[in-house]
Amino acid sequence: MPANDLERIESLLGALGSLAFDRIYPNYLTHPIRLAAAFSRERGGIPRYEDVALGLCHNFRETAVEGQDDVEAAFLSPELGRLLDVLFTNREVEREASYLDTYYDTIEHSPMDLMILKGHDKLDNFLSYVIYDIDVYHKDVVTDWVVPRLRKRAPRLAAYLEQVSEYVFEDSVKRTFREASP
Repeated sequence: MPANDLERIESLLGALGSLAFDRIYPNYLTHPIRLAAAFSRERGGIPRYEDVALGLCHNFRETAVEGQDDVEAAFLSPELGRLLDVLFTNREVEREASYLDTYYDTIEHSPMDLMILKGHDKLDNFLSYVIYDIDVYHKDVVTDWVVPRLRKRAPRLAAYLEQVSEYVFEDSVKRTFREASP
């Protein structure tokens, strides 16, 4: 990655670190950092600033912490802002099949491989779900809306996500991880 892009990433991380994301949950930024790394790696080649920045800020429309708009204005292009709009989940209608069809179709046909970003986002989320009682709806979203679209762009990721989404709902797996967690 060019040195000036690395400097921008460092500055973006510093700005993100100064915001109150821990009100969402402790160490919240570990999720966007993992997502940015996975997404950049999946895209291949030399990581691009835009890929990393999008991964780091992918939940901006949902998190809405104070100062976030300033970070977006300073570090994200209008194009990345539009992609954040695409990634925003309307929680009022998120369980309606017609909404999910439109939402995931829009992601699938968006630039920058947003479907791959969403696949890694779901995977990272599911890796923590094993210690929680998560509604089966989340698995159904992966099975019915994410995996079929993701399979076209990243078949290995789609297959792995599908396996993990099944795995974390197994009672024996939940017991094992819950006994091991503090």
